[in-house]
Amino acid sequence: MDYLEIGGQKWRAAKRSTIEHDFWLMKHIREAGLDAVRLRPGERPEEFAVRLLHEVIGSGKAFTLLGGMLLPDGVPDEHWSPERAELTAVFMRGLAADEDKAAVKSAIISLLTGFLEAGLRSYADSVTASTAGSQPQPEQPQPPAFVPVPPY
Repeated sequence: MDYLEIGGQKWRAAKRSTIEHDFWLMKHIREAGLDAVRLRPGERPEEFAVRLLHEVIGSGKAFTLLGGMLLPDGVPDEHWSPERAELTAVFMRGLAADEDKAAVKSAIISLLTGFLEAGLRSYADSVTASTAGSQPQPEQPQPPAFVPVPPY
């Protein structure tokens, strides 16, 4: 996802984060219970996407997490802050147009699956590095790339 139009504004995913940003996001993902969400064996990508969306909505952290992952166009990654995240969350909470609601749902799924996939890859790399020379590790299931949200 390069740019996303939501609420008449252009948004983009933060790509280069500070350590404060990383820790803030990890804290909120853990509080949302998403650190334990994995692609289940045999689960189709669209099923995972819907389950992930339901998990984040049920946690009450959907807008907080969007604030942690999206920046307005033109704002450098290094200018992310918890305060800016809250301003983004407030903006997203107020959206009422159907196309904006659909864009928010799609953004949640694509941003979180990307984040979770990177986390799984990082974990798998650390396990591989710490077990070098031991038995081969089973391949971890990977979350899907962006999947449009079916209407419900």
